[in-house]
Amino acid sequence: MEHGEGRGAAGVAALGERHAVIAQELGNRLRALEVEGRRYDIGARFGLLRAQIALAMAGQLRDEVLATMVEAMAESSRSREGG
Repeated sequence: MEHGEGRGAAGVAALGERHAVIAQELGNRLRALEVEGRRYDIGARFGLLRAQIALAMAGQLRDEVLATMVEAMAESSRSREGG
């Protein structure tokens, strides 16, 4: 493993590792933008789902997303109860 970095939750190399390799290869041609926000480990259990939900909830269609989620949970509940 390059640059001595560890692996993510599922044993997958972290994206930061690859960024370090690219930075070394490109030298001063690499450009980046630092943004504030929350990070999600999409390699972790339900990580991708959490990231997708957060993205959807931050959008203009938040109410529609919530309604869809409530509908899905209600349907799941009914099917588990056998009705």
